Amino acid sequence: MAPVRHEDGGGPLGTIGAGLSQGTAVDPREGVAWTIGVPLCVLDPLVPATLQSAVAASSVGSYELLGIKVRTFFILPDDPPITSAPGFPPRVPDPLRDVAGHVVPNGCRAGDNAPYTELLIGLGTSGPEGGGFEGVDVTYSANGAMWTLHADFELLICGPAVAELC
Repeated sequence: MAPVRHEDGGGPLGTIGAGLSQGTAVDPREGVAWTIGVPLCVLDPLVPATLQSAVAASSVGSYELLGIKVRTFFILPDDPPITSAPGFPPRVPDPLRDVAGHVVPNGCRAGDNAPYTELLIGLGTSGPEGGGFEGVDVTYSANGAMWTLHADFELLICGPAVAELC
């Protein structure tokens, strides 16, 4: 049976708890590889989500996928969430985990002193065109069912192929 596909806020797993389109674009003149973070949370903290996979919902232009990792940690002044950072994997004090089998325990409205989970997606240049992810699909299990969260996040390396998005 195929996973139930939903938008942000429409299933057990979300990014910020409500449907919202977000994007991060990096300038290829500032490097050749980046880590871009996508927050993950559960709408009901009593229903954790176990991740299975994370992939581009669709791709645009040209880029190299360097990898996808996940971390759950406590936000500190010297350990903030990643919007974008140079290189992949990122230099963080927390362990980076494979996506498959990682449990997202934190609620979307958990507040301070609660864990925070983020996907860390590594993108690299593969030419001057630019490109990246148009949306992220995260497949997971929760409440005994399989789900796919479609997170409406654009993760891009700027260039002519995505000039209207940068």
